[in-house]
Formats: sequence, structure tokens, C-alpha cells
Amino acid sequence: TTESSDGLKEILGELEATRREYEDKHQAYLLAYAAIKESGEHLRARIAPALSEKASELVKTATGGKYQTIGIDNSLSVSFRANETSPEREVAFMSAGTKALTYISFRLALIQQLFGDKTPPTVFDEAFSSLDDTRLAAVMALLTDYAKTSQVILMSCHDREYEVAADKETFPLHQ
Repeated sequence: TTESSDGLKEILGELEATRREYEDKHQAYLLAYAAIKESGEHLRARIAPALSEKASELVKTATGGKYQTIGIDNSLSVSFRANETSPEREVAFMSAGTKALTYISFRLALIQQLFGDKTPPTVFDEAFSSLDDTRLAAVMALLTDYAKTSQVILMSCHDREYEVAADKETFPLHQ
């Protein structure tokens, strides 16, 4: 059977109206996406320098000055410099323990930046397994300072963290 051209025109008109409606929604989604993306880029550009500065302080302290600066750019890529004259390198050039220390430093710096003096409890679950004893002692020293303003919860199936922390009189331990 064939339909009348009037019936087909009516169906075509309805489909065209539906297409325009979806096209308008699509354009609205694209505008919203662009606005959210731009907002996120501005936020990262504002937060990244302060985050890098605080994390650099923590890493410098924890490494005894071996690493002077670490940075995070707007794309959230991490880099470091051993000193002022050394080239900037990606975090992939670090040992596994130093990478872990770097990410722990960024985590603490971000928490402090987001929450200020009212930091929430911070939980570390097997976060120090790739650290050697020297780096572990450095992290425990950082956490001793951090624990003055925030509750720190360490979970591990090893005694190593407890033994290092037991040497610190100021670190409150609960096993």
C-alpha cells in the first residue's frame, strides 16, 4: 500500500520537530560541557601552585633535602627537580619508594588545602609498603607533625610501621 503524500508530510514534520528538539538539547549539553571543562581548568590552575608548594615542603623534609621541588601542572602531571639547577623530570624517574612518598605528600597537602585547620581523619591502608626503612621513618615523622591537627589512622598487616612509630614518643599508638 502507499500512503498519501499528506500523511508522509505530517510524519516528516513530526520527525523534523523531534530532530530540532534533540539538536537544541545537544547544543545545550555541549555548552554545559565546555563551561564545566573551563571551570575545572581554572580551578586546577588556581590550586596546582599552592599544592605543589606545600607538597614540595613535605618531600624536601622527608628526603632530607634530596628533592627540592615537586610540581603538579594543570593536567595533573607530576614532576620533580633534585635542586635548582637540575632538569625537571617526570615522576616516572623516581624510585617506587620516592614516588610513594611524593604521592603521600600530595595527599596531605591537598587535604590541608581543601580543609584548612579542620582536617578530617586521614586513613592510610598499606600505603607505606614500597618505602624503605629510611623513607618510612621520614613519613612517620611527617605524620607525627600532621597528627597534631588531624587524626591519622594507619592500617597494615606488618609490624614495621608500629616499630618505627614506637620510637617516636610523640606519636600516639593504638594497636
